[in-house]
Amino acid sequence: MTRRLWLINLLMLALLVAAVWQMRKNYLSGQAREQAFLNQKAKAEPTIVAAVPPPPAPSAAAQYIDVASQLLLSKDRNPNVVVEVAAPKVPPPFPRFYGAMDFGDGVRVVLSEKSGAQQKSYKIGDSIGDFKIIAVSRAGIDFEWDGKTLSASMADLRDATPVVQEPTPQAATAQTQARSGPVAIVGGSPTKPGIDIAADTKACQPGDTSPAGSVQDGYRKVVTQSPFGGSCRWERIR
Repeated sequence: MTRRLWLINLLMLALLVAAVWQMRKNYLSGQAREQAFLNQKAKAEPTIVAAVPPPPAPSAAAQYIDVASQLLLSKDRNPNVVVEVAAPKVPPPFPRFYGAMDFGDGVRVVLSEKSGAQQKSYKIGDSIGDFKIIAVSRAGIDFEWDGKTLSASMADLRDATPVVQEPTPQAATAQTQARSGPVAIVGGSPTKPGIDIAADTKACQPGDTSPAGSVQDGYRKVVTQSPFGGSCRWERIR
């Protein structure tokens, strides 16, 4: 029994010595590796040149103009304001002028809105179409239109459209006779009274060359001189 105990103790001692030796061996090996690592020279790594971008420029308010002008929910922020200018109104053509007269109650002019329209007499303050008569002189007539004063000379207002007269029975007879041979036709200018311009008074038609005192349809032709030149009218015979 004592011999076995002695063998066991001897075996344990051998194992302990082997363990201490192995630990020392490992320690010395680690020290050698550490020393070898510390003694080696470091390899120089290649220098990496990094391209540094330039610093960004300072922001300016003008760079955000697209944001302001294209903002869908705020049209009033659009800097390009479109100002719609109404086209200027163009005045209509002036009335046509056929004559002027003054019977003591103010100047009256015979006008029509356009060539071929009905002729009427007007005094200062009357309106014809879109125009209002505000002054009449020998030089012309001043109209008011759209709050503006427009002047026109008598030459510009005078109706230059030739008057087409319906053939009278005498002219028709002359035309019939003309087919069979030449016939001399006397006169031919309109001599009948024109439109009513006052009670028992009618205007002279354009181109009326009949002499003063002529009588037609119960009216007598009267020619008077006025500041606007000679004027004529037809007065009912009483």
